[in-house]
Amino acid sequence: MTFQPLIPDRATSLPICAPGDFLDEALEILIQGKNSAVLVIENSNEIVGILTDEDIIRAVQSRCEVGDSINREHVFEWMSTNPLTTDIGTNLEQALSLMTRHQIHHLVITKDGKPLSIIGVSDVLTALHAKEERYAQHLRGIIVSSVKDLSVSLSL
Repeated sequence: MTFQPLIPDRATSLPICAPGDFLDEALEILIQGKNSAVLVIENSNEIVGILTDEDIIRAVQSRCEVGDSINREHVFEWMSTNPLTTDIGTNLEQALSLMTRHQIHHLVITKDGKPLSIIGVSDVLTALHAKEERYAQHLRGIIVSSVKDLSVSLSL
């Protein structure tokens, strides 16, 4: 199973911001889109980073320690640079392995080299769980059918 089934729900708007944007602006993008990460894009449409909800939490904690807010903090100060990207054709098991190996929670999904979506580890795990559940239901159906066939043949 690839990312393809996960993309239609997210294809309406890719959450993006610029490195010079303020954190509160990026936070508003996250909240409005109900996202956990925003892609950081330069003017040339080049992916330069990713800002996650965890990055914003770290910024809030850091600023609170000195009695300040995040309103004057810039995205580039808190984002992760060079986010990991993978093609839409990557299967979910490979993606989960990649996220585990690099200890990240978000992948940028690309198509033809262009960003298409940001997928979180919870999205991958949910899709893999659904796949396994469908497989288990299929096996249960085979077993029930076999038991019914056996019961019929024994009663004859």
